[in-house]
Formats: sequence, C-alpha cells, structure tokens
Amino acid sequence: MTTIDTSTAASLTGSVSTSVSSSTAISSDFETWMSLLTAQLQNQDPFDPVDSTEYTAQLAQFSSVEQQVLTNDLLGDLISVSTSSDMASMADWVGKEVRVATSADYLGNPIEVHASSDPVASSAELVVMGPYGSEIGRFAISAGDSDVTWEGIDGDGKAVSWGSYSFQVESFDSNGISLGLEDAEVYSEVLEVQRAGDQYALVLPNGTSVTTNDVSAVRNLD
Repeated sequence: MTTIDTSTAASLTGSVSTSVSSSTAISSDFETWMSLLTAQLQNQDPFDPVDSTEYTAQLAQFSSVEQQVLTNDLLGDLISVSTSSDMASMADWVGKEVRVATSADYLGNPIEVHASSDPVASSAELVVMGPYGSEIGRFAISAGDSDVTWEGIDGDGKAVSWGSYSFQVESFDSNGISLGLEDAEVYSEVLEVQRAGDQYALVLPNGTSVTTNDVSAVRNLD
C-alpha cells in the first residue's frame, strides 16, 4: 500500500508566500534607506560633515541590508525550484489507479471492492448502492479486510444496468446486531493532478476530486 503525505507541499507553499512577502518588505526598506542616506550626504553642512565613524557604521548597515536582500532572493528561487519539482513528482500519479472511497462506473465488467469491517465484527455484508442512492443488494463477506469482486448483479442475482454504483460495509456482532456502516473502496484511474490550495487534488473519471490523504493504495494501470 502506498500513501503520500501532502504536508511537504503545504509547507513549501507557505514558505514561498513568506519568502516573497519578506523579500518585498526588505527591498522596500533598502530603497528607503538608500534615499535617506543620499539625501543626508547631499544636504550635510560642509562645515560640520557627518562623523566618519557614523558614516562607516551606515555603510556597514548598507552592506548588511544588501546581503539580506540577495539572500532572500536566492532562498525564494530555491523554494520555487523545490515546489516545481514536487509538482512534477505528483504528475507521476496520472495514469495510475488509486484506491479510494468513491463510486465506480459499472460498464459490464466486474468491479473490485476493498471492504473493511469493524475490528470486532463477527460477520459483515457488502452493501451495493445504485445510481440514485438506493440499495440494490447485499452480499455476505468475510469480516476484517478483504478484496471482493462485484459481478454487476443485484440481491436477486439479476444483472444491473450500466451506471454509477457505490459500496458500503455493514458489520455485525456475534448476536447479529449491526455495528454500523463504513464506506468501501474501489480502484479508480487518475486522469489529472490539480493544485488545490495547500494540497493536491486527484481528478478521477467520475469527476470526483480526492486528496492524496484519501488514497489508501496506488497501483499501475493494468
């Protein structure tokens, strides 16, 4: 199972914003300081010039500010390169299949479903929901984590029409009492990767967008 943490992308985004803002502020202060220094030199009293020690200190300050501006520019460039590289690595997801809790399009071929029941469940059922959210069938499955194949049939064993279907797992204790429903997962191809704020969104064939945090497994498309 492969998962990707998006905290790095979020950190880079925040760093870029901070660096640009800081660099702009420092550049503004630098230009203001230069204007003040120039005005001071132009308007000083020739009979009472600026003390050499004070003038040297001002030149040292000038050098320090200049170096800080250059350092922030270089830092911004490095962060920009890192962010571009991160986006390029995310592009590798395109064309792969990710396992997420979403609906799947049934087009006549069986659908692989990853079902996870409650840890204390004694038994479980796969619940198939139709295109309009209505339950069309239940199938007994093993408790725990399991990969099952839905053959495109309803609870009576009849073939269903093509369309979008979703899956849930209902868990039961040893007395047959329901422990609740959990969404099951299916594999879906990644068509596109988009930047969404501080995260990356994976666009799936059914139009759904999920984040990398929603993905529990990744595999190459068969």
